[in-house]
Amino acid sequence: MGVSCRNASIIFKLALAVAGTIALIAQCAEHPSSFWYFFTHISNIAVVAYLYVAGVAAIRDPAHASRPPAPRVEHALILAITVTCLVAHFMLNGGGVFSDGAFHPQMLVMHYVVPVGMVASWLLFDEKGSMDWKEPPSWALFPLAYVAYIFVAVLGLGVTVGESSLGSGRWPYPFLDVDALGALTVALIIVALLVFFVAFGYLYVAIDHALARCSRRVSGGRV
Repeated sequence: MGVSCRNASIIFKLALAVAGTIALIAQCAEHPSSFWYFFTHISNIAVVAYLYVAGVAAIRDPAHASRPPAPRVEHALILAITVTCLVAHFMLNGGGVFSDGAFHPQMLVMHYVVPVGMVASWLLFDEKGSMDWKEPPSWALFPLAYVAYIFVAVLGLGVTVGESSLGSGRWPYPFLDVDALGALTVALIIVALLVFFVAFGYLYVAIDHALARCSRRVSGGRV
């Protein structure tokens, strides 16, 4: 990776991390009591933290501009933030970007800018071929751990996340609302989502390997 591309990688990662940080701070200030119960916030925090680490690592060692630290962690976060984007867009009416007659820029950043930016960072700057076909099932552990966390918080500790316009009753998301949908329906939804996103993970692996083959062909064809 050349100097200009390395600098672009560093700037891109750190700028995206700063944008995510600002959005998270704004959202925490607006919903302090329920902030820690939404996957959007938790996944964005994880991605932002990783981007800071990757950006600083690339500054200290140029090799990290194309080979980010802990690549398996990066891969899991790519899928996690993809979950955030797709669920917000298709299941939560655009992720609250426009709600209550107002525009919420922090929701735009967390549901679209950071997810698209994280995938773009991987596509544009990372060396390809590092994803393993065995990885996608393990990537689903992050959203699955979140589901377990929410069930413990709501059913075990009596937490109510009712202040959010995205939620229903005690729950942070309507599709997790056991009170309204019943345990069986919620369980089926969770299983369906996990299967879909593991399949989406395999799509990322296929893209990674295809781009690696293209890169090798281009390199091999150089004189």
